[in-house]
Amino acid sequence: MTRFLNNSDLGSKELWRLVKKTVRWYESDDGILIFDTIAEKPYSDEGKINCCHYSHGKGAYLQVINILSSMVRYGEMTIPICYGVIHKEVYYSDLETQRTRRRSGVTKNELMRKLILWAKIRQVKFRYIMADSWYGTKENMNFIHQE
Repeated sequence: MTRFLNNSDLGSKELWRLVKKTVRWYESDDGILIFDTIAEKPYSDEGKINCCHYSHGKGAYLQVINILSSMVRYGEMTIPICYGVIHKEVYYSDLETQRTRRRSGVTKNELMRKLILWAKIRQVKFRYIMADSWYGTKENMNFIHQE
């Protein structure tokens, strides 16, 4: 894990190489593919991946790193298998607040569908998908049922 974290070119491909044997050891047909987002970073400066984000759970804006992580759970074992960083590189003007805001060219929902496909291509076994209600869109449900 230390070598993985010290590598300058980190990505899902490198993570998968690191965890593939463990996934294959524990995998079963009753696996759960889990998606989770946002890592709070209250003392980080704002940047392409560090941004202010409204947390509905906390009812406030928080300084966060927007990462959508995908993990697979078999029994008591949960293993991270891939992730996507949400880069907010598009600047726009919010007409209501008269403030400059940022957004990503790829939505979190699009990224989730991409990560599901990524897991399917690598033949990760799972029966269920768990995610926040944010991902409960009609388009996501149709995608999941088609795959």
